[in-house]
Parts: sequence; structure tokens; C-alpha cells
Amino acid sequence: MPNDASTGPQITDQWVTSRKAILAFEQFCVDQKWVFVEVSEQKDFGKDGYLDFSESGELNGLCIAVQVKGGKSLRRVGDFTFHAKESQRRLWRESTVPVFAVIWDPDDKLYWVNLTDLLSREGQDAPIKVPRNNRLDEGGLDTFIEAAWVAASSSPPLVALGSTDVELQTAAIWDCYGLGRRDPEYLILLRRVMFRLEPEAIKFAINVLDTCSLNMDNFVDTQWMAQTKRVKVRESFRWTIDEAVALLDQVYDDGNGYFGRASFGSGVYWLIVGTKPNSDHFVKLVEAAVWRAIDEGRLHAAAMGLLLWTLWLGDEGQATLYDVLERYPTLAHHDEIAMLVEHVNTYGKIEL
Repeated sequence: MPNDASTGPQITDQWVTSRKAILAFEQFCVDQKWVFVEVSEQKDFGKDGYLDFSESGELNGLCIAVQVKGGKSLRRVGDFTFHAKESQRRLWRESTVPVFAVIWDPDDKLYWVNLTDLLSREGQDAPIKVPRNNRLDEGGLDTFIEAAWVAASSSPPLVALGSTDVELQTAAIWDCYGLGRRDPEYLILLRRVMFRLEPEAIKFAINVLDTCSLNMDNFVDTQWMAQTKRVKVRESFRWTIDEAVALLDQVYDDGNGYFGRASFGSGVYWLIVGTKPNSDHFVKLVEAAVWRAIDEGRLHAAAMGLLLWTLWLGDEGQATLYDVLERYPTLAHHDEIAMLVEHVNTYGKIEL
């Protein structure tokens, strides 16, 4: 096969070094019976994963976020140094879960520094230096663990959820995700405040909460979060009519259809369904949300609600859709509703 650089993504030396660094840190954590879970689908928030500590093999509740770096290029006399974007620095400094940098040297040694503390004390633009005496090995474990305990105990609550900055909100949502693995109250808190977030942050909150839903397309490693804890979060998926409208308003076609499998909308679908897929409570909820959305002129939410309502009613959906249009004939001029009507006229019902 010809070596054509245009045929696909290239595997860079930087990527290889980054993976080696993360794998070295993961192996170290395994040796200590700690649990490091990499967050592989995140945006670039400068958190490669979350580390849960244990004592004698039993998790003790201590959790920090970790950013892993590696390579000979980081070496300096007496320390390691790396650069970071202003946005990353701000997020590290203001993170509600302390962020530690872990440096992997190709000589198979690991080093650490508390990024949140460093940037808080010395300023957001301070040089990021990782001292060589901050060894992460058996001789330096106690110092590292003590620093993690101090950092975690002095961290502020999830105040970033109340920020108007979407990046800070989204970073705080990741922290809810990381902390919620062991204490589902963090994810329940996210569910309670999600509709006060910025629109893009709401979408991210939906993705995170969907990991606790009954959506069978989600594979959640029980090492990441136990089923019993997911159930507890799912029990909070009881929505008011206004909240249902807000959820429907977030749905968009991401290339997999509005509610197709693996789509963003499928997450909304399962959040609305909640804990009882064999009940009709969610059908009645969406029906009420459709009327509320129409009354408030939120026709995108109304269209998404009509799509679900028609779907769940099966063979009765066509008659219900016609009844709604008879009551509000101008709805037929809305593009998304017009597409729904055309589909139902053609096939007699909606199927995902």
C-alpha cells in the first residue's frame, strides 16, 4: 500500500510519548492497588483521568485529577518544565478537584506537582516546574499521598457550576463525573442544577448523566462506577414539565438522527424515560411538554416532543399528530414538524 499521508490520521511521536507516559503511570497505580481511570473522550480540559487511592487494597475516598506528561524534552536542570495554554492554566487553577501533574521520564521514573496549588500560590502565568525531588516511587509515596489529602480537603465545593463561563462549567461537570463514581451525590447535584448551566454545558451534562441511564448503547465499566451507584443517580431522573421541555430543546441531529442509536438525542430519550421503561409516565410527561412548548412558542422542543409522542403511541400516533395540527394548524409550517408529518403520511407511524 502506498505511503500516502492524505489517507488518514498520522501517529505522531508526541502521541506515542504521551501514551507511554499514561501507561507507565497506570502500571504504577496498579502496583499500588490504586485505581486510575483515564477519561478518553473528554475535550481538552487538561485532565487525563481521575485517581482513586486505597489503603490495604480498600478505596479510601481520596480522589484527585491527573494530567500526565512525558518525554526527554521536559528535562531541565533540577526539575522538569512544560508549557500550557492559558485556558488550561485557568482550569487547573480553578478546578474544584485538585489537579496534579505527573511527569514520566523515559528512564522510567515518575515525578509530580500539585498544579492547582502551584498556580493558585504563584499566579496563573507562573512557570510550571516539577521538582526532581518530587519522586513518585516507594521512597516518595507518603509525601505524594499527604499532598493529595491536603489538596482534596482544602478544595472548594463545586462552585464552578455556578460560573457563567462554559469552560469552567464543563470542567466542573467532569469533576462531578469523576467524583460521582464513588459518591453518586455529585451526579445527583449535577442533575439538580443542570438547567441553570449554559446551553453547551447542559449538553455535556446530558452526556454525563446518560452514563447512568438505561441506555443500552452505553458501556460503563463497573470499575468506573458500580451499578448500584448508577441506580441511585437514575432515581433522580424525575422531570417537571418545564425540565422536559428544556431537555427536548437540546436535541439536535448529530448525524445519527434526532433520536437514533448512538445519537445525542438518544441520551435525552433515556433520561426522560428514567427508571421505568415499561411505564407510560414518560409518554404523559412528553405530551404535557408538547403543549407547554407550543404555548411558549418553543417549536423546536415541541417538534422533538411530537416526534417522541408519535413514536410511543405507535399506530395511534398518526391520529394524535393530526389532532394536534387541527388544534394548531400553523405548526405544519415549522420545518421539523412538516418533516414529521410527511414521514407519518408516508409510513403511517414513526420508527427509530
